[in-house]
Amino acid sequence: MGVSVVRRSRVNGKTVPDALQHHAITEVYEVVSGCGTLATGEMLDGAKELEDPDVAREIGPSAEGVTVKGGKAERIGPGDIVIISPDTPHGFTEICREGISYVLVRIDPHRVLQLR
Repeated sequence: MGVSVVRRSRVNGKTVPDALQHHAITEVYEVVSGCGTLATGEMLDGAKELEDPDVAREIGPSAEGVTVKGGKAERIGPGDIVIISPDTPHGFTEICREGISYVLVRIDPHRVLQLR
């Protein structure tokens, strides 16, 4: 299991697009402050497997894409908890002006993450 605190903010006033799909881990987010719109969907548009072994040790075997297709987008804020199952495409489509901070727990039953 991995636990961290993540702080995301806009870059030059805009939300940086991200779309990921972790193959072997479950992620749990608990929003501490700020807000954003998180999309979870059926597939990644423009999906390609991550090839950087250093990144794979941090987030597990994963694919990245341009956007999340299908599914739903929900606004999340303080106190909200989100569970993202393995192989679920996800990413923030909007981050509030003040940014968003959340506790991130990665559940790693296959021990693919690097322990520290």
